[in-house]
Amino acid sequence: MRLHKKSFYWLLLLTFGLIGTAIASYYHRYPTSDDAWFAEQSYWLLHDGKVRSEFFSGLLDWDKNYLASHKLFILLGAFLTKLFPDNSYGIKLSGLLFFVLLVILLTNYVWQSKKSIEDFKIKVLVVLLLLFGNTLLVRMSFENRPEMMVTTLGFCSFLLLKSPSKQVYTPIFAGIFAGLALLAHLNGVIFVLSGFLTLLLTKYTTKALLFILAATFVSCFYFYDVLQTPNGLETWWFQFSNDPATQKSFGIYAKLKVLLSFPLIFVESPEQLALTVVLLVMLWVQRKNWVLLNKTLIIYTLSLLFCFWILTKSATAIYQVLFIPTMILLILELSTPVNDYSKAFVLRIGIAFYLIVGVVGNLQIIIKNAHYNPDRYAVVRNKIGDKAKGVVPIHFFFNEYSHYPKLLCHTNYYVQVLLPASVNTPNSGHFFEWAKKNKVTFVLFDYDNDHTAHYPDLTNSTENGYLRTYFGNGLGLYEIQKK
Repeated sequence: MRLHKKSFYWLLLLTFGLIGTAIASYYHRYPTSDDAWFAEQSYWLLHDGKVRSEFFSGLLDWDKNYLASHKLFILLGAFLTKLFPDNSYGIKLSGLLFFVLLVILLTNYVWQSKKSIEDFKIKVLVVLLLLFGNTLLVRMSFENRPEMMVTTLGFCSFLLLKSPSKQVYTPIFAGIFAGLALLAHLNGVIFVLSGFLTLLLTKYTTKALLFILAATFVSCFYFYDVLQTPNGLETWWFQFSNDPATQKSFGIYAKLKVLLSFPLIFVESPEQLALTVVLLVMLWVQRKNWVLLNKTLIIYTLSLLFCFWILTKSATAIYQVLFIPTMILLILELSTPVNDYSKAFVLRIGIAFYLIVGVVGNLQIIIKNAHYNPDRYAVVRNKIGDKAKGVVPIHFFFNEYSHYPKLLCHTNYYVQVLLPASVNTPNSGHFFEWAKKNKVTFVLFDYDNDHTAHYPDLTNSTENGYLRTYFGNGLGLYEIQKK
């Protein structure tokens, strides 16, 4: 691939600009609900030797033993919690470590497939532009969710499968990485199935057998804690099938709905749509070169799509992360000179759209970081006391969780009471009744970030036996009135 010298410098400038905004978005990165939810599981694995959740006490026995967790991912979180106790920056490294590894893997792929040093320089800039210009990736690269880990481990598996090596250990290691992806999240099963299908369809039957044996062996460790627990299999199935995240996915109608809405993963918002547009434009512009695409890459990509389409519980747009590495490889494979003016113009429009979405998306993350919850919550710690039991926003976990004997989260009320519609009109009175039944002595409300129907009106200083003792910086503290 060749570029005019001026165009190369523009590409260089754009790439480093996007890298700069991505790095800037890490400073004071706001904790998400998932950051705290998974961090709490890792906290108890570290301190109790088993995954559980006090935040969700009363729900599916999660406070005793949560067997349907993302095993390898939570284990990594426990290790990071040991190094950085209760710290939101530390736990977010679970995403950043694997994002950096993904950058290295893609850079190495470009190096291995280069036609010249100039070709390498241009294509590696394209890779960096696509990675750091993808708002979804930038967001997930510093978030305590398992998708980044699953994606990178699955991509490792694919790169080994794509390797022309005739060594017997290649499919074995590919199977091990696919199995590790499954251990990180059950969605990782698509890398196991896709790797096996790809080897079969490319007529590597022996390699397919070695791959699936290795992947199955590693995947079996998912049930290690389940088999160590009395009635573990029954408990695991009970928790898995009744989990609020999966409960509505069972049944023919629910599955049909997911199958039909599956394309939303790639077009739901501009951050999903941007990469999809670039890939589709590249496929259209280079349609005469489809026959030159790597056969293994095509089969593997289609297998991933098909397996996830059949197995996924929801068409959540965040799952596009799982497909981004192979989408980038397809774009690289199609990156050859375009001489037709009209086609080149359409391609420039697609790339411009991608860059605009990337810049705006990264800047939006930076702006949102202004509401850094851990700093705000620290203010009220001295007003509560360290022996109190409370209901708090789930983000309260960071820097605060270990100071209290027991904390429930507002999401617990939402999942147990509001989601099943056991109360027709959610209101603060009903919420405080629920809090009283759970022997809660204080409730902290975050009006800036989570003002839902069960929040008390600010004109009322008392609610169902609770008195507001503090309000400031968007936070309202209610404590039970002593008789």
